Amino acid sequence: MVTGRRPGLDVRSAVAAYRLTGDADAVHRLAALAAPFFQPAAPDPTAWMVRLHDRLPGTPVVAATGGEPAHVPEWSVPNREMHVCCEDPAYLPLFALRYLRTLDRAEAVRRGALPVHGAAVGARGRGLVLVGNKRAGKTTAALSLVRSFGGVFVSNDDVLLWHRDRRWTATGGPRSIGIRLSSLPDHVPPLTAATLAEAARAHPGSASTPDKRFLLPNEAVDLGCEVRANLTVDAVVELRCDPAVVPNLRRLTGVDAVALLDRYREPAADRRRPELLAALGDPPVTEAVAALAGDVACYQFVHPPHGWVSRFTAEISALALPPAPGPNEVNR
Repeated sequence: MVTGRRPGLDVRSAVAAYRLTGDADAVHRLAALAAPFFQPAAPDPTAWMVRLHDRLPGTPVVAATGGEPAHVPEWSVPNREMHVCCEDPAYLPLFALRYLRTLDRAEAVRRGALPVHGAAVGARGRGLVLVGNKRAGKTTAALSLVRSFGGVFVSNDDVLLWHRDRRWTATGGPRSIGIRLSSLPDHVPPLTAATLAEAARAHPGSASTPDKRFLLPNEAVDLGCEVRANLTVDAVVELRCDPAVVPNLRRLTGVDAVALLDRYREPAADRRRPELLAALGDPPVTEAVAALAGDVACYQFVHPPHGWVSRFTAEISALALPPAPGPNEVNR
């Protein structure tokens, strides 16, 4: 594998700098996928070099699976170099984006970020982190809140929380938004399959997954969402699906709030690429959820499988949250 610094496109996240190199089209597509979480920046001698290759060097390390082609990731932590190889031009920037995200999340956790399995949105002047198990309705709830109230979308599935002076900030990342077609009737306002297909055009996985569409964060704009890299957190809301209940929202405090947050605290910076994380030193998650429980309001919303989203958006709109310890300028 060829190494060494090469001309390319320089970008920076909230925590680190990167130089993207390789085929010009692939590099610019990667930069577009990474926005607005990675912004163009001046060259930095400490930057990681992320090199995109369109030829596989021998046997693929990561075999073709789930409709995705084979690819090869190689890295040198001492040299701060990441090489991603894939012969499919549609997938090459996407694979590179995944490894770029892992590099960045590891650095964020090293600096004290708390990784949480949840979505982050701003609506009605409130910054919300939505947590819940798989199929609890996080994506449906997040998009419905943002589209209903002209809000801000930050993250769909994994969010980083930062603690500064009793205020918490949620930082998102460029991860695709997987939307099940079976969930569309529950979206508020209505979201049709045709409208979703028109917006979700860039992710190649949409073509090979008949029951799901993958929306990239920068494509959410076409659904009426404003995408931002961060927002101030006012509340954490757990979504739970129970076929036997009427939709209801309740406040959690004390040990119940701590237990809720502990359920969705990620044990590591990235649960999908453990080999790379190990090479990076597997930085430990040190921030405690007890501090978060003391600074933000925690709620649980239990709902049946269908027909609950209008009630949810109304409950969130009516919340009388305690005032933040400072101006909350980035939430809508």
